[in-house]
Amino acid sequence: LPAISDASISPDGRHVVIAQSEGAATAFRIISLETQQSIYAARIEAPTTLRGVGWADNETVTFTVSTTRAPGTVQG
Repeated sequence: LPAISDASISPDGRHVVIAQSEGAATAFRIISLETQQSIYAARIEAPTTLRGVGWADNETVTFTVSTTRAPGTVQG
């Protein structure tokens, strides 16, 4: 089973967004609480990692992500 790392219910209570680990990738899924069906899903591949999910409003999901870089490869 995938490990759930974060979840958030939409302000109107109609949807939930779930962040989960899928091997080396992280993913999120938006689920309708009324039908219990997934309405959108996407994967985020390494080196970017999905750290958290939330809602800006009833239709807009927010994400917190991080990227791992080797020392000396980051440019300002």
